[in-house]
Amino acid sequence: MSARVLRLLWFTNVAFPAACEAVGRRPPVIGGWLASLGAALQATGKIELMVVCFVPGGSDQSVCLDDIHHELLAIAPARFNQELWFSPSQDTRRKCSGLVAAFQPDVVHVHGTEASYGLLVVEGDIQRPTVISLQGMLGALNRFDDGGLSLWDRLRTLTPYDLCANHGMVHGAMIAARRAREVEARILRHRAMFVGRTTYDRAALRAANPSAVYCHCDEVMRPAFYQQERDACRVVPMRIYASGCGYPRKGFHCLLKAAALLRGDFPEISIRVPGPRPSNSWRRSGYQRYLCRLIRDLRLEDCMTFLGELDAKAVAEELALASAFALPSFGDNSPNGLIEAMLVGTPAVAAFVGGVPSLVRHEESALCFPVGDELVMAECLRRVLSDQRLAAHLAQTAQTVARMRHDPERIAQCMMNIYGQVAAAR
Repeated sequence: MSARVLRLLWFTNVAFPAACEAVGRRPPVIGGWLASLGAALQATGKIELMVVCFVPGGSDQSVCLDDIHHELLAIAPARFNQELWFSPSQDTRRKCSGLVAAFQPDVVHVHGTEASYGLLVVEGDIQRPTVISLQGMLGALNRFDDGGLSLWDRLRTLTPYDLCANHGMVHGAMIAARRAREVEARILRHRAMFVGRTTYDRAALRAANPSAVYCHCDEVMRPAFYQQERDACRVVPMRIYASGCGYPRKGFHCLLKAAALLRGDFPEISIRVPGPRPSNSWRRSGYQRYLCRLIRDLRLEDCMTFLGELDAKAVAEELALASAFALPSFGDNSPNGLIEAMLVGTPAVAAFVGGVPSLVRHEESALCFPVGDELVMAECLRRVLSDQRLAAHLAQTAQTVARMRHDPERIAQCMMNIYGQVAAAR
């Protein structure tokens, strides 16, 4: 093997979709950008890559696809959340350290601080040169987990099932806070090199660890968003696409309130979003029950479409047909949904929050509004939906910026330089 080839071992929160399909597991609909980064690095011909990931149930599985080694470490479903999000068991630790010892990587790359993989480095199970990517930033973002909802709004959605199963919005926020305190805070204090992509994650890291070494590297997105063509003749008038409605911090309720304000002037307005249709089922999350009530109270039932799970190609097609993309989030570091819309060329309306200012400029590549302000959000949407010249300008500028910033070859070279620094500093 050439001396220039770097041996890399990644720990990721989700397995690569292709690896899951190869071993008969259901592929995830999130985290696809990791596979894109792996492919871009593999195209350089300068790496050998192993990807390690915890999976629920079954048995440990190994597969090699496109010269990338995948190790799926099975954890009993009853213990999976505890081990992935809080602390791996001794057996899991032995497996991970054994893989590292056998593979002898030049660099270990832990993707994210929100799972327990970083603890393997912090607690000495893995002693190799390490780089840690900043992703969800739990400690910085969990302040916004309530999405601006009142305590009464959150409490009144509780059911006996929530109380018995430790479910619901209040309990979810408590779990996130515990993960930030017991896991992420310890990882951020480690003497590793960190990789981020926004002013927000850099500020959050500095607050947690003033002496940390920070490097900037953007993300490679999934191929479908580079390949999708947007034809103005196919765009559906008054159609708004949002990327998520799963929990309060994503702010979907803010979009619903903005849509209600626009309904009088735009009776044909429609909103499409991935995920299941909210219901009052006692087994649904508290936030889903809240959305169900809000949609009914605002009389928006006839303009809502819930799309279920979508793969990258389906999301890209939805963006190509939408008149606007909406990001109503109360807290985000580097929202992939916004980046995907920019790559496709869909004009975006986004909350000016977290890492969003590192991605777009107001009036140039998006229209921005204060977080949680449905009045200003409605006005931004009104402008995009009614002014085709403005919408075209925002879309073209955003697409140009995004395709330069998220160029796979440039990002692969940047990441290789970072790996080189980490390996040299061992």
